[in-house]
Amino acid sequence: MKGDRIPSKHHVGRHCTPSRLLIHEETGLITGIDPSAFRADSDGISVNWLEYHEGAETGSFADMCGLMKAARKVKLTDRVAVMAVKEIEATPGVNGGSLHVEHDPLDGQQLNPGHSLIKGVGPDDTDVLHELSVLVDVRVFA
Repeated sequence: MKGDRIPSKHHVGRHCTPSRLLIHEETGLITGIDPSAFRADSDGISVNWLEYHEGAETGSFADMCGLMKAARKVKLTDRVAVMAVKEIEATPGVNGGSLHVEHDPLDGQQLNPGHSLIKGVGPDDTDVLHELSVLVDVRVFA
């Protein structure tokens, strides 16, 4: 339900374009994502709740990706940054605050029942955005 906290044992994903990926110069392999991939709006950072889609512990990565693809154009070179909610919650926020993830389903034209928000971080909180960027597991879209 809107505003409910996502359980700590669950995961969220964020769409990343190639310009936000960190690429090793010699190997060409993706080594992570740039902190700018976590663009924070006034209400939080937009993510998708992985386990929402099946209601099971493993969730459905393919279903989550499908909703992302329905909302925006996804290229073959785009990736998904997946993070554990418990690691987000363990990240210190600004002024000693804490981060958490809230369910924020979208309806209307951009129907996305698994949409969620990372709360407790603002657009200028560069240290927090950097901390989030190291928590990711970068995956290919399903």
